[in-house]
Amino acid sequence: MIKFAAKHIKTLLPFVAGSHDPRYYIRSIRIEPCQEGGAILVATNGHTMMCIRDATAICNEPVIFKINRDAAKYCAGPRNLPEPSVHLNIETQRLTIVDGLGDELFVQPGKCLGEAEKFPSWQKVLPDFSALKQQCSAFAQVAYFELAAKAHPGAGRKSALAMRLWQANENGAIVVEYSDHPDHMLLIMPVRVDVHGQTPAIWAAPFGRKTSPQLERGA
Repeated sequence: MIKFAAKHIKTLLPFVAGSHDPRYYIRSIRIEPCQEGGAILVATNGHTMMCIRDATAICNEPVIFKINRDAAKYCAGPRNLPEPSVHLNIETQRLTIVDGLGDELFVQPGKCLGEAEKFPSWQKVLPDFSALKQQCSAFAQVAYFELAAKAHPGAGRKSALAMRLWQANENGAIVVEYSDHPDHMLLIMPVRVDVHGQTPAIWAAPFGRKTSPQLERGA
């Protein structure tokens, strides 16, 4: 049995690749054991990657699982009860969301598990921390700050969006640090400016934005 806090689903779902993406293995979320305890949850659409460490999770092996997007509305329980959790049964491949009293809030139909080895490794995307600088290219500052703010786990509430963006060089992955949520890390793979001087809109795809701001060419 794999178990983790259901609250993370809402943060991860925007980064799961859409059903149209031919890379079927990134239409899922990956969970794997963490050496320091708990588990690491990862979602990616190939351009952005959200990584979350759940220190209370129970996970003994890496798996990827699909979860319906409407499951997010069952991830927040009553304030007077312990938070809901997601349960993955490895043998039956059954996914359920259970409330603080152990009652099922959501049961996902069908089998949910996939081939974990095909999912991109977040460790390979992660740059050398010793080379990171607390700055980004002008291109990144304009194009990705909004994405990082929307990805903040408290973006829907009145909370301080305490973020810092790190990058080793203008072509390297951008690491977004949330000081008030140190267990969350967003990785953004930079996109080159196209021939028209505008970035492709894929940087904003997780949140449904179809256009991207005009940027200076060659930034």
